[in-house]
Amino acid sequence: MGLRKSLSVAMSLVLALPVFLPEATPASVSRSHYEKAMLLQSEEHHRDAISEFALAIKENPRDAASYLGRGVSLICLDQYGEAAKDLSRSISLDPHLWRSHGWLGFCYLVGGQTEKGISELNIAIAGWGPDISLVERSDILSNRGKAYKKLGKRQQAEQDMALSRKHAVLKAAKESRENGDIGTALKLCDRACAELPDQADAFFMRGCVYLNQDRLKEALADFNRAIKLTPVYPGFYYFRADCLTEMGRIDEAIADYSKVLTLKPRLVAMEFTFETGRRRGNSDMTDSCPVNLADIYILRGHLFNLKKKYEAAIADFSEAIKRDPMEVEAFIERAKAEAALKHFSQAEADLARALKLNGNRWEIFLTRAKMNEARGSYALAESDYNLLVAESDNHGDSTSSGARVMRGQFFEKNGKLDKALADYDFCLKKDAGNEEALKSRADIYMKLKRPQSALRDYRKLLEVAGSDRALAEVARAGIARASAAPK
Repeated sequence: MGLRKSLSVAMSLVLALPVFLPEATPASVSRSHYEKAMLLQSEEHHRDAISEFALAIKENPRDAASYLGRGVSLICLDQYGEAAKDLSRSISLDPHLWRSHGWLGFCYLVGGQTEKGISELNIAIAGWGPDISLVERSDILSNRGKAYKKLGKRQQAEQDMALSRKHAVLKAAKESRENGDIGTALKLCDRACAELPDQADAFFMRGCVYLNQDRLKEALADFNRAIKLTPVYPGFYYFRADCLTEMGRIDEAIADYSKVLTLKPRLVAMEFTFETGRRRGNSDMTDSCPVNLADIYILRGHLFNLKKKYEAAIADFSEAIKRDPMEVEAFIERAKAEAALKHFSQAEADLARALKLNGNRWEIFLTRAKMNEARGSYALAESDYNLLVAESDNHGDSTSSGARVMRGQFFEKNGKLDKALADYDFCLKKDAGNEEALKSRADIYMKLKRPQSALRDYRKLLEVAGSDRALAEVARAGIARASAAPK
């Protein structure tokens, strides 16, 4: 077998809203040239990636990581001479980038410079750092083993090949996960954890598989183990923070996000990011999406809002906006914190800016409606609920129904029962089993002293509740009240 190069090289880096509304922005809106290049490289669009790396280098001629990235894409296009120049430049700027040494060693081996290749691979292996390189480690070991064999150093070759095979199990697990074969991926991860008990990579990947399966306790245990083995890798803290957030352990999640920020990585994570952080509930199935520091400030800001630490939240969202002025979500979330502190003029300005950026319009209208409602500006709130309904009509029946339920609840609180009933009737014509609309309409019928109509809705609510005990209890209580009410 010949020397091995991996095509998926870029993969080596590694207030809640109702579910019936459209998806929020999953991650940073604007991307640096470096992030664009990494995404293109992960998709094996190497010529385009090279162009983006070149732009990143033009912005910062001392950007060692971009020289490394461009060198890797050049290797994937079999342009080894040009790649070696970029990798050498990367090393001159940052000698600690072990991946640069690994790929430069590969270039030397391809060019027949075996001793020089081994020398660079030795540096790479000795300098394996805290970053995740599931693809490259097995290949680096395999390439050095083949080079040793070529030089007649059989014992060293056998040792390298044996260790390469162990790392290759983890590589196979990664490929199984990417192909959707989670069962096989988990079995291979178990084997890798047993065979490589000192490698954080193995526990990290298994933790990611558990996390996507909502097996949060197992995921947390693996992330803890990975962090114990490699305590300075930012990505581990990001994934553990996401896991802790899902478990409701908010203070611990804030601490992990804070740890990421103290480490100041260029990219926090690159792979395994599906259904994590800002991408939770998003329909985009891709597993490669850069997570940067703007994302972390937004995620921590969300948690500060949840803890009602609004000043801290505002500071985080402001930092996210400073890093990425196109971050619509940061403007909206900062407005929520400002409104909670009754800084209404600032909140209005942020929502206006978000609307000008033309992102998440439904969420802007909802946030502004709730703010105007809280400050007693009911006419303005009603106008915003109307805009919310109009915007949500563009996103399909389920979204339209959700907006009308919220507008109906606003009408109900403000005594406009006929308007509320009209909204609930609309929802139930679309979906006779809409739980929120059934409960809300039944409650209005009780206020209007129409217990028989309420009884029908409460009974239907009990029917659709199924195994939802809490909802069934609400339905039974409503049935009891309606049954006891004067006819």
